Amino acid sequence: NDLTLFKMLTERNIDIYGIEPAKNLFEEKNKVYNDFLNLSNADDILKKFGTFDVIFGINVFAHNSNFKELFDASNLLLTNNGEIHIEVAYALKTVLEGNYDTVYHEHFCSYTLTSIENILISCGFQVKHAEELDTQGGSLRILAVKTTEKIEKTDSYTKLIAAEDATGVSNPEFYKSVAEKIDLKYQKIASFFYRNNDDIVFIGAPGRGVVTLNTQELDLKTNIGFL
Repeated sequence: NDLTLFKMLTERNIDIYGIEPAKNLFEEKNKVYNDFLNLSNADDILKKFGTFDVIFGINVFAHNSNFKELFDASNLLLTNNGEIHIEVAYALKTVLEGNYDTVYHEHFCSYTLTSIENILISCGFQVKHAEELDTQGGSLRILAVKTTEKIEKTDSYTKLIAAEDATGVSNPEFYKSVAEKIDLKYQKIASFFYRNNDDIVFIGAPGRGVVTLNTQELDLKTNIGFL
């Protein structure tokens, strides 16, 4: 959201076009479309700039209620055999582990490799590479190619998809255990607050922290303060 990647690539004389919906970050001098990406404005961008070789989508594919349209728009903007590089929070290591603090207002969906691959295939992509990252409590980095042809997968992808299959993410029964995991996390957090009689101060109010506090029956006026 602060155009860091955009500026870094621009400084390296790479021809880049950005899409940034935040009004306070928009600068007329930059080649930035100031709106959310959808099929309508993707068509406008295509007519003005043509197709692109690479698209980066770093922690943006969870923020749109019509997430499939983002993938379709990306496909429209890419050259044949163009690549899309995606990073998303990894549902298997976050919400599906009972970490309910990762569910908050601007995240409309969470992804496993299995689910995002199914979406990408339906939108004309083939996943070539996938790996786990430590960011966001656990993230996926995915490289997909605009093609409907089968492509060679990396070893990292093969190991990760096999590990997912072993957990049973494609089986509806797997998801029945998530509620139990959330309840255990809730009770663990609650016990922390109730065994500490001292005043508690929280510095900042990140989305995940607010979600966690809102699930607890706490008297925020008397024993907890925010800086």
